[in-house]
Amino acid sequence: MVHKIQLFAGTLLLLLFSLSIFGCEDSGIVGSEIGAPDAEIQSMVIGVSGFEVVSENGYAGKLSYSSAGQVNDPVYGDVTASTLLKPALTAVGLDSILTDFHTMRLRAVFDSERYGLEDPAPSGYAIYEAGNLWRGNELYVNEPVQADLSRELGAFTLMVEDTAIVPLDPMWVEEFAAFFNDTSDTRSERYKQEFRGLSVVPVAVADQMRFFRYESAANDTLNLGSTRFEIVGPDSAGTDSVFATISPLDWGASVVRTPPAESPDGGVVLLNTFESVIKTTLDMDPADFEGKEIVNAQLTFHIKTEDDDLLRPEVTTIRVHRVEEELNETLGEYLFTNTPQFAATAVRDEDDDTLVYFNINFTGLVFDELYGDSETPTLYISIQANNGKIYSATLVDETGPEEKRPRLTVTYIETEQGAE
Repeated sequence: MVHKIQLFAGTLLLLLFSLSIFGCEDSGIVGSEIGAPDAEIQSMVIGVSGFEVVSENGYAGKLSYSSAGQVNDPVYGDVTASTLLKPALTAVGLDSILTDFHTMRLRAVFDSERYGLEDPAPSGYAIYEAGNLWRGNELYVNEPVQADLSRELGAFTLMVEDTAIVPLDPMWVEEFAAFFNDTSDTRSERYKQEFRGLSVVPVAVADQMRFFRYESAANDTLNLGSTRFEIVGPDSAGTDSVFATISPLDWGASVVRTPPAESPDGGVVLLNTFESVIKTTLDMDPADFEGKEIVNAQLTFHIKTEDDDLLRPEVTTIRVHRVEEELNETLGEYLFTNTPQFAATAVRDEDDDTLVYFNINFTGLVFDELYGDSETPTLYISIQANNGKIYSATLVDETGPEEKRPRLTVTYIETEQGAE
């Protein structure tokens, strides 16, 4: 399926980074190793204006996390998500599932980070069979996979717990065991073509989104492990014990945002699902920098504070991809598979620890723009990684408060040529 880049209705037309010099500041004296002896370091503040917002549906499967829940977000649109799971056909120490002896359960392990109300009401989830076949690496945001609601296979209630243990319907376990116990050469292919897996659906959820964890989840300091299936049966003492664990063979999420997030006055929305990405170019005139030896260049974006009572996953990283040639793949694929050339971590307020702004080191890009031979590259600016969580942020744009508008600060020294 082809996923084309689309523009949000009413977004700004594509403009170049424009140079609007606010002023220069003296910043001290440097030694003779840079520029002229006793040269003063100065800085030029350049206004950055005009962004095009482009949109694409990012990946939603085989990531470090998957989403499940429902949030009515007044800023970023209403988001509904169901997690999709398909157990593997192997387990260490288990050759076959004995349905008259074994039972099977889902151990759903959730990340501590939540999206929704800070003090949530109990949220109800139900487990159904997925309504159609799916592949984790073919799942995209806003391309939903429906659940088959004709038969409930399990259910659980969640508030802020990190784990839910859910017994699964015995008839469904028998259907899975038929594949697990099969020793024929066609087992794997038939499993792929016939077994639809599970869909964990929010059925009584108010403003709460949780994130299933998988083995690739980063920064596991809680020792929670990852989401998995467990085969349970009585031990020699007659007590139910876990005989084996089965990892997910495939996983992902069916995520829908409606309506699409729209940028407010004075800001531009960014979403890590690639539903909202900034596209722009850096257009600088070398004549404006004659006689100036550039030392450093920093692009600054301020983060707009949201005035509501929702907890959102914390956006700590901004990413900039530099593209010099026409893409041979979709934008989402490119942003997902390629490391950004520029990135920065958000700067926090010293008093209340809130995230305030990003400072991106653009020195190399400015050098290339002023003195390089290549064409002016296209820049794609996004936030965080597309990792299965749902991140959102609004950056102040050129119509926001003057002291928070995006700016490029170029630090330089006057050369002898410039001083004449």
